[in-house]
Amino acid sequence: MYITWYINTYKYKKIINSKPNVPKLPPLSRILRLLVVHICDTMKKLSKGGMIHYPNLKTILMVEKAIKTADNPVKRSEIKNNLKKKIMHQTLNVVLQYLEERNMILDTHKGIIWLDKPNSLLVKELKKGITL
Repeated sequence: MYITWYINTYKYKKIINSKPNVPKLPPLSRILRLLVVHICDTMKKLSKGGMIHYPNLKTILMVEKAIKTADNPVKRSEIKNNLKKKIMHQTLNVVLQYLEERNMILDTHKGIIWLDKPNSLLVKELKKGITL
């Protein structure tokens, strides 16, 4: 009886101490190195002028509507929160740059304002001004 108990206890301990068949993860240094390589590749694409996501017409119209309906100047984060679909910050910047070049919006330090009719005097003064 003592031998049987010892064998059962030994098997029980062996089962508890055994590790399940889990694939071995690569070392943390390898994961970090791959992450750094991925970040560097992304930065190279962006520095060469390459875009990851270009906006489509639907996105541009959504952003326009969000800015038009706002009563006060809105910040970029507020625009992103008010949109029905999620949008990347980079894509939003491209849309805002496009709208500003077309004189549809004015990007100030207080926020972004929709211009109903582009004021020709305002456009002339903005072109005369010094770009910082």
